[in-house]
Amino acid sequence: MHDLILFCKALSDPTRVRIVKLLCLTEACVCELCDALEISQSTLSTHLQVIRQAGLVVTRKKGTWIYYSIEPGILGLIETLFAHNQDALRTDRRMETDKQRIQQRITLREAGDCLLGFDVLQPGKEVK
Repeated sequence: MHDLILFCKALSDPTRVRIVKLLCLTEACVCELCDALEISQSTLSTHLQVIRQAGLVVTRKKGTWIYYSIEPGILGLIETLFAHNQDALRTDRRMETDKQRIQQRITLREAGDCLLGFDVLQPGKEVK
């Protein structure tokens, strides 16, 4: 029962839903997620801690970067939950903006790796 409570808690916050939604699309590091979501590193870290405790994400370390992705064993479940709540998710314009910004940010990788750090994308503006 504890695992179920952690899972529900992880998806009970709009920012965490946005994070999980992006991670369903692509693996990303903290700076890419911060830029895409337009939130601070400390805010993201707080939310990622809850998501990690629930077992929703896995990490991969490469050099100094840590990449997050959805735990493969529950990806289908999360996608099903999002599909059943598609109309509600569509009403939040941030979801589409988040998707566009993470796609922009991912295109800036070199050899598949993030090398740029934070604040590459300015809030509400195109890539620097």
